[in-house]
Amino acid sequence: MKKNPSKATNLLPQIPGATSKIAAILNAVAGQLPPKPKVFAPRVLSNGQIARIAFTPIQIKAPPANAPVAPAGAKVLPIGSKIEQSQATPTAPVSRVAAGESKATFGGQTIETTIEKAANGPALLSAGPATIALAGFVDQPAASNNNSGGSTGLTASSSTPLEIATGSFIASTPVQVWLFSTPLLLAETTVDENGNFAAAINLPSSLASGSHTLQIQGYVYASGGAAEVTANIGISITRKTPKTWSTTFPMFSSAISARQKSTWQKFVADQKSPELSCALTPTSPSSRSAANLQLFNKRMLNVTTFLKLGGCTNITTVASAPLTKNSNINRTWTVAVEPQTTKTTFNWVHVFSLYSSKVRKTATTTWTMNVAAHADKVLACRVTAVEPAKKSRANTKLFDQRNNAISSYLIENSCDTVEFTQSIASKEPFANRQAWTVRVSTSAK
Repeated sequence: MKKNPSKATNLLPQIPGATSKIAAILNAVAGQLPPKPKVFAPRVLSNGQIARIAFTPIQIKAPPANAPVAPAGAKVLPIGSKIEQSQATPTAPVSRVAAGESKATFGGQTIETTIEKAANGPALLSAGPATIALAGFVDQPAASNNNSGGSTGLTASSSTPLEIATGSFIASTPVQVWLFSTPLLLAETTVDENGNFAAAINLPSSLASGSHTLQIQGYVYASGGAAEVTANIGISITRKTPKTWSTTFPMFSSAISARQKSTWQKFVADQKSPELSCALTPTSPSSRSAANLQLFNKRMLNVTTFLKLGGCTNITTVASAPLTKNSNINRTWTVAVEPQTTKTTFNWVHVFSLYSSKVRKTATTTWTMNVAAHADKVLACRVTAVEPAKKSRANTKLFDQRNNAISSYLIENSCDTVEFTQSIASKEPFANRQAWTVRVSTSAK
């Protein structure tokens, strides 16, 4: 059942579910498989603050000869200076736009944009020196517009990942994706060494329906140095009113009781969906003492593990519920769920040998049988890894090697797309540190 790797390179979309239009805008590297998309979900800390990542400043090299000239008045960082990522949370988008509209700035100066969307396909945004593709929208009629207005049917849902790709940004520089009106950091990472950024973003099911402004920020070369491009796209969020389940912890306890497990299982059965998108709203302790914070973290760990094992294939954590003097409410956590649109056809669990990153041939029999049963289908494969218990350099290297080994094996053995979902955290109980789970969904060729 093996596929020729060179053919897999041509057939594999850059982002799961996206069409070739997204693949076409990324920078191709001869002899290499396309870059795997990074999977993101917004992270909010227990204190309600948005989790951020620190980046090493990148020194600007001489731009290519064909680098565009920035508009008059633009802020251009000169050659030799450094690009540093702002850690400030923006209070509003650079340009607020209605659903289906787009605006952009280049070095802080407004530039013309054009956005096009094919029926049942991705949207393509042209913003001066940057071209950005977006996919994962609810099917809408074909449309196009420029920054003067008009609808493009850019409707997203928490049950389908929002997919973004571009090959326009400078390699190794920071990129951010925000959602407004309430600022929410959807993704924060660096462009890869070939100048590609590809992401699959799991939108929280807690997002309100209606119009939102998506903001994508990255750096491009300009004549004389580099400048930031900020693209704003108006999208609509649609969702069904999610069903909610809540649990109240006993005083001073972080354990999931048998009764809680029973009520969750009945709740999940009532959803009539094998896979759920879950938004967890924890409640902060009434007193932020060291003991209370430790108890809060234990509850968070146990609840997220319980949800992953209990049917939640996508878990996002929203800001903690406000403090209250009612101790019973202070111990109540709520989970809002929505059925996922992608259904798993079969699962495969590969257990690596201790200290090994090789895919064991004796463990591939089940995979081969399942693939043979779906030989006439397109296979979309989602991998859930388990982080090492101790974050040493050797363990981190082994973890990365195992991810690469699984990815290569799946691509060469019938997976048309490979997506890495959020890994199981190192401290979560019941986790087998050597077991990588692959969930496969199928569609007609």
